[in-house]
Amino acid sequence: MLVMKRIDHVIRQSNIALNFCGAVWILLLMMLVVSDVFMRAAFNSPILGVADIARNSVVGIACLMLPWAMASDSHIRVYMIVSNVPKNVAKILHVFAYLVGFIVFVGIFYSSYRPFIHAFTTGAFEGEGAVRVVTWPTRLLILVAAFFSAYHCLLLVLANISSKLDFRALDNSHTNIEAGAEEAK
Repeated sequence: MLVMKRIDHVIRQSNIALNFCGAVWILLLMMLVVSDVFMRAAFNSPILGVADIARNSVVGIACLMLPWAMASDSHIRVYMIVSNVPKNVAKILHVFAYLVGFIVFVGIFYSSYRPFIHAFTTGAFEGEGAVRVVTWPTRLLILVAAFFSAYHCLLLVLANISSKLDFRALDNSHTNIEAGAEEAK
């Protein structure tokens, strides 16, 4: 159990770091797009390759931020359904949803592994004009996000099945939205 808590701590700290990198990436992308718009409007000379960079950035940013959303249990849920059923049924629905999530993320990892290896070994890129964006870093982010997200889904399945598990995933099982709804009653 101590080993699992240490692994969980390392993965959670990694998720925080990835989320921070995603936020910085958003800031840098925003500055690039604003600069491109300014250069286009002021000097009729846009920055070349901004569209290619932005296209690849969206996938990278989503992959950097997804594991943190899974770890903090702040993803979108259907609270109307879960809040109107008995606790045992809600627990079953959570287990089912996290199992589906686990299967989906394992599938994403499995289906993305070979394309990552191919992109890494061949130096594959996207873009035709002035900027060619190498694709293997984005493909690596997809693998990392799928791995961490599958880990958290599995952890949440186990946490919902057994109340004996005392991981921090249990602490975040109710978000502020749900707490606010209970206070309103």
